[in-house]
Amino acid sequence: LDIDAPVTIMVMSARTNVAARNAIRNSWARDFKHKVVFVVGKRHCEIPYKLQDPAKLCGWGPNVTLTESGMRDVLRSNAIAEKSIDRDLEREKGELSDLVLVDVIDS
Repeated sequence: LDIDAPVTIMVMSARTNVAARNAIRNSWARDFKHKVVFVVGKRHCEIPYKLQDPAKLCGWGPNVTLTESGMRDVLRSNAIAEKSIDRDLEREKGELSDLVLVDVIDS
């Protein structure tokens, strides 16, 4: 990260939005005269986004009706998917110099 750049534009991006980041990289950011970086949460919510309560940070949605073993299965499956996303983010960060992973939960 070039902190000596006179202006740095920071774009908040979800962990899974690589297509949107690439679209920005390949459009307006390509010839932009200032530094553009993408800020992404390093940690993920253990609950899949579609099952989260929008009123809570990383909490089960009010209409989720799963058995205890069903919840464990969902959490296990989500953890596997998130490990793959973690690897992809680390690869993207290594290949490009415009990704900043911050220690927050991306929800």
